[in-house]
Amino acid sequence: MALSATAPLFLITSVTQHLNMPDYVLVSGSLNRPNLYFSLDSSTSISSVFHLLASMLSSVKYSKDIPKTLIFCRSKDVLYKVYIHLVYSCSSITRGTVGQYHATMTLEGRSQHYGEFKCGKQRVMVATSAFGLGVDIDDISEVILFGLPDSGSELVQLAGRGGRDPLRLCLVRFVAHSQDRRLSVCNNEIVTLASNKVCLRRVLVYKILQSDEPLPDSDLCCSFCNASDERPHIFQPEVDCTLPLPRIPCRSAPLRSRRVVAGQRGALRKALLELRRTAGGTRYRMRGLDGVLSMLVIDKLVKKCNKIRSENDVRSLGVVRDFSLAVLKLIEFHIPCTIANISSDGTRSTSACRHVLGEITNH
Repeated sequence: MALSATAPLFLITSVTQHLNMPDYVLVSGSLNRPNLYFSLDSSTSISSVFHLLASMLSSVKYSKDIPKTLIFCRSKDVLYKVYIHLVYSCSSITRGTVGQYHATMTLEGRSQHYGEFKCGKQRVMVATSAFGLGVDIDDISEVILFGLPDSGSELVQLAGRGGRDPLRLCLVRFVAHSQDRRLSVCNNEIVTLASNKVCLRRVLVYKILQSDEPLPDSDLCCSFCNASDERPHIFQPEVDCTLPLPRIPCRSAPLRSRRVVAGQRGALRKALLELRRTAGGTRYRMRGLDGVLSMLVIDKLVKKCNKIRSENDVRSLGVVRDFSLAVLKLIEFHIPCTIANISSDGTRSTSACRHVLGEITNH
């Protein structure tokens, strides 16, 4: 017995030939999922793709009003950017409704995030393809593939995480990055889909899955077949998108300047790595410490440590609120500051270099 969920016709033929099976019985269900509505988008920025979702996170009255959304990203770096963008959009009501899932998280962390997403405590899951085998959640309302996968089979498998309940409609959005150069290494199936201008369902069923089953004509099929709008009304949540989205505060040039030598940067890096290691047994690791204090974030903190003067500066580099104060204290401890004072005549004078932790304590 050979089993597969998305094996195309050429692969079935190849397997039967290699196993010397001229006579075989093929048992197959329909590859057409009528409760999935497909949409193909192109993007120039993260905010343009997730504007509606960020608006809901910042303005809904109840977290349950956010449709359960699964976002697949091609790499952890992209995952962190999407995750942080959505976390900063949350209000006091929706805080904790965005989760992440990737292979480098601990088993406890993955289990906790999966359980909270399945029961509905988390409404948005940002994940890599690690969120795959064993996932059976029947109330997912939207699946977003942020960056097209390498093959058509993988694309269909990821899209199939939604619509498990045949009576529940699910929106599947394929988002092709305008700066994504991976199309050059993708196979012809994905290139065909990315440049497609006709029915997406026919491309998926006939060209990618190579099925010959008849498809009924319906407006509720894809964004190309829908004559009225790219996104049907049934997928339009009731939310006031005119409300301003919360922004990560951007400060002007720091009043305090630092002169940093290589030894200080090395000591700071070692301290940040130690913070990352020692926090491994706490609840923060279960919430995805790799996502909020990854090696990429540590490199940014060390590189820009001379410009950091507040928690907002720390968070703008990708550190979540729970870790921002601890990281700021490490930077202030290892990198002494030169304080710039404003005199009565409006000119700026520089006082002696002193430890900033003392200044914080005095305040």
